[in-house]
Amino acid sequence: MTDIMITQHTEQPTAVVRQTVPTGELASFFSRAFQDTMEALRAQGRFPAGPPFGKYDSMPTDTVDVEAGFPVFAPIAAAGDVVPGTLPGGRVVEATHIGPYDTMQQT
Repeated sequence: MTDIMITQHTEQPTAVVRQTVPTGELASFFSRAFQDTMEALRAQGRFPAGPPFGKYDSMPTDTVDVEAGFPVFAPIAAAGDVVPGTLPGGRVVEATHIGPYDTMQQT
């Protein structure tokens, strides 16, 4: 069973890859985005401030505008496809998915 919580978050700097992705290619996008982001952080001597995340900027159809990466302690320098971003502050619904991407629908 997945715990779903309503919490309050403060704005958080992030390191992410942003892209418009065909829905069927989301799993490979997330894999590449997390790997590229970790490599950029290591190259800058930085560490994630929390677990990886995906943020959808539109409702998925055949494609979706999405960013994936890690929260960080302070803004990063852009490196290749990895750019600085932010997770907005405010009231959020939070769930943690454990498992492969294709089972996320269950979460």
